[in-house]
Amino acid sequence: MLEPEIRLRQSIIDGNLLVVKRLLKRFPDLLENIDSSNGWSSLHYAAFNGRYLICVHLISLGHDKNESLKTFKKNTSVHLALKNGHEQTTHLLLQHFPKLLDFKGEDGLTPLHVSTIGDYYKCVEMLLTIGADLKSVDNEGDNSLHLAMKYGSLQSIR
Repeated sequence: MLEPEIRLRQSIIDGNLLVVKRLLKRFPDLLENIDSSNGWSSLHYAAFNGRYLICVHLISLGHDKNESLKTFKKNTSVHLALKNGHEQTTHLLLQHFPKLLDFKGEDGLTPLHVSTIGDYYKCVEMLLTIGADLKSVDNEGDNSLHLAMKYGSLQSIR
């Protein structure tokens, strides 16, 4: 039988909300469940995999209540949701953690930079609508438009 930490992480990745709820009810101290290999928390895994309902549940239990956890590479759950273009999940996270809108993660990338690189233009539109800083630059001095051109993100350029 797998350890509860591993079962919880796998249930989040698989999107099995029922098992996540059961495990967290039985082991409430596993809420954040930091992965020692990459620094990812339960919310990071849920966001990266676009598990909207699991994100809702984790937030309702108080995940990231005191501070927004960052991975070893300094990414937040918002950055990870945008790496796969999960617009709905990103919107939820920013409703609960608005200070992450222009937070600089790995390589100085903001959420807008991450969505531009992936050419997730609907996410780009959403971020701009809620006030993302279009002029923010990464560690190399590139803003979102530079990154869109660099990565051929044609939809995001528009």
